[in-house]
Amino acid sequence: MRGLEKSHQKPVQVIPIIKVLNENTNGLIRQYLPKSRELIDITKEETRDIMLRLNNRPRKRLEFKTPYEMFYNKNYKLTSSVALTS
Repeated sequence: MRGLEKSHQKPVQVIPIIKVLNENTNGLIRQYLPKSRELIDITKEETRDIMLRLNNRPRKRLEFKTPYEMFYNKNYKLTSSVALTS
């Protein structure tokens, strides 16, 4: 019976990129949810609103258009406004 063979290949250099992306995303989320906020108190509506805002941020790489605008060739405006608290 053969066991699982270990791969001796080196991983592709994506780990540093993923780490940078994760740190950047954490910083963006912290604009809406400070570290002092308990995660258990966050509602699904708040989570959805934050997700929409982050996923519809203009991107420099997309000539300051949102992914939605590029994909659907339409303008997308968020209707509600969220005040940032310190």
